[in-house]
Amino acid sequence: MENIDFRKNTLLEVKNLKCYFNDSRRVLKRNNRVVKAVDGVSFNINKGEVYGLVGESGCGKSTTGRAILNLIPKVGGTLSFDGNLIYDVENKYSISRKEMQKIFQDPYSSLDSYMNIGSIIKQGMLKHGLVDEKEARVEIKKILELCGLRGECIDKYPYEFSGGERQRIVIARALALKPKFLVCDEPTSALDVSIQAQILMLMDSLKKEMNLTYLFISHNLSLVRYFCDRVGVMYLGNIVEESYAEELFLNPKHPYTKCLISSIPKTHPREKKFRIIMKDEIPNGDNLIKGCKFNTRCSYASEICKYKVPTLKEVTKGHFVACHEIV
Repeated sequence: MENIDFRKNTLLEVKNLKCYFNDSRRVLKRNNRVVKAVDGVSFNINKGEVYGLVGESGCGKSTTGRAILNLIPKVGGTLSFDGNLIYDVENKYSISRKEMQKIFQDPYSSLDSYMNIGSIIKQGMLKHGLVDEKEARVEIKKILELCGLRGECIDKYPYEFSGGERQRIVIARALALKPKFLVCDEPTSALDVSIQAQILMLMDSLKKEMNLTYLFISHNLSLVRYFCDRVGVMYLGNIVEESYAEELFLNPKHPYTKCLISSIPKTHPREKKFRIIMKDEIPNGDNLIKGCKFNTRCSYASEICKYKVPTLKEVTKGHFVACHEIV
């Protein structure tokens, strides 16, 4: 992707976002520990941009997306959307739901099997008063065709469609409210590789046609490299590195980012690749790690890493890293 300066057109601004949960495994015990799923995350997403969030399972990517959409409670931080404050600790979440929508990971469980496609899509449209019952059918057919399905599918049920077609229906449902911003939580992970490419091409064309902005959450680093404009790397509830996609993959700075990129499978049998192996397993979110949270697994950790938390600092233009050994 070309390094475009989006900073003058910020759509979503996340500052010091925190989501803590009580450890359910310790409900009947004393001194219940708190799981810090998201622990002070800050980033901006700009109009027309695809911002990627990557990291191991359990690092807080999906929780961040849900918190932005107010699907789970937050304990700290602020959210601003299109120049307006929509959440802080003292005020309730305030934004029209139709402005921000979500594309779910599993197209099988995210669609009600007892409702036909028309009924699934029109619920939100009627709820927000965008159309009446008569207009809804016409608009739904247009949206389905825009997403690569025939308008006649409106009376069919989810079980009559393949996985790729179901994901197109999920996208159509999200677009029915004409949002500005979409949280895409692993939107292709449940699909075959060939179908993944089709869905990504559809999402890219819809982004351009409807002026959409995406938060793209994924484990597939190869996909993120070519689909996203900027990428944030998360580890245990914090962003440890952020940069333009191509710069991040060509010149990773943080030891954790280097480990992730080294894990990308080879594209050719003769390709030589050195795999960086991290020490131990990822700690639980309720573990009280002092200093840098990655110090227990980092080969470069020094004494300062054990007691001082690093902050994101700009090392080159648009490239931010939270590491004592780098900055």
